[in-house]
Amino acid sequence: MYEYYLKDIEKMEGTNGFNAVSTFSGAGGSCMGLKLAGFNVLWANEFIPAAQEVYKMNHKNTILDKRDIRTINYKEILNKCNLKQGELDLFEGSPPCAAFSIAGKGDKCWGKVKKYSDTKQRVDDLFIEYARLLKGLKPKMFITENVDALGHKQNKTYFNTIYSHLANCGYTVKAYILNSMFYNVPQKRKRLFFIGTRNDLNIVPNAPDPNNNIITVKQAIPFYKKYVHEELNINPKTKAYTLLKYAQRHKLDNLGTACKKLYNKNSYFTYNICQEHKVSPTLIVGSPLFHEYYPRPVSIPEAKRLQTFPDDYRLSGTYQKQWERIARSVPPRMMEALATKIKQTLEGV
Repeated sequence: MYEYYLKDIEKMEGTNGFNAVSTFSGAGGSCMGLKLAGFNVLWANEFIPAAQEVYKMNHKNTILDKRDIRTINYKEILNKCNLKQGELDLFEGSPPCAAFSIAGKGDKCWGKVKKYSDTKQRVDDLFIEYARLLKGLKPKMFITENVDALGHKQNKTYFNTIYSHLANCGYTVKAYILNSMFYNVPQKRKRLFFIGTRNDLNIVPNAPDPNNNIITVKQAIPFYKKYVHEELNINPKTKAYTLLKYAQRHKLDNLGTACKKLYNKNSYFTYNICQEHKVSPTLIVGSPLFHEYYPRPVSIPEAKRLQTFPDDYRLSGTYQKQWERIARSVPPRMMEALATKIKQTLEGV
């Protein structure tokens, strides 16, 4: 489970007899999970050029539409997939979530064009665009994902708006907050999933049951303590270096705790340490995750294991760009668990 390759996914893709379409596909984490569960991913959409490049390198059998989702008509998708309205089995998508995350600014960003990855765009309306395509495609089931903070009190109005849009497309909808550590991922990562079944199917959508087979960093990355990567070493003259060495020496899991003890300041609390005998903290865009033993952040090969990507998954760009592609993704093994449950539901239709 911890060591696998693109060839293993190719063997599974299309084996369960069901077809899927993906939106906001990013570097392809969700699609990888769908394929691991046996789905044939016919078509995908991604707007960010750097993510498009990575997706195309790893998903050669899937049609990739590079346009802004706001310009796409559902009929175009059906034509590309050679399907009629209502024939698609699963419609998947993870609209960008920066406006709803705990680290974000919530409703202060709604309706505004903001920087997102390598572009500038409005993101708080993208769930509505997803619902627009859902209404046109009329798939048997859908699954859409966002940060768990979308379900928090400060975002209640927007949560209810999204729920209503999805349900009004003709679906029975359930919302679940799931933690990836209970779904074969060695990482604490809470996410909110909306899962829906078309009303005429008369089936209530369910999430997979959590399992208690918790995977530690050491189990997922047997080479973690031995993997020296000096190119990533941080400058020993920086404050971060001092805090990291102190945290490592005292077995702390956060540079913020070290900062409080050394300088009596509340800072660096988004800088976590990945400890081998525990589950990894969440991989976050823009916040380094530091190694337990070396004066460096977690490497890309290590990050792939923590996010359950294949070891030979191809990435491009700088370390920061590769980290972004991984950190923005739905962990493939988590999506595999969800997609397997959806497959079981579809088999009962």
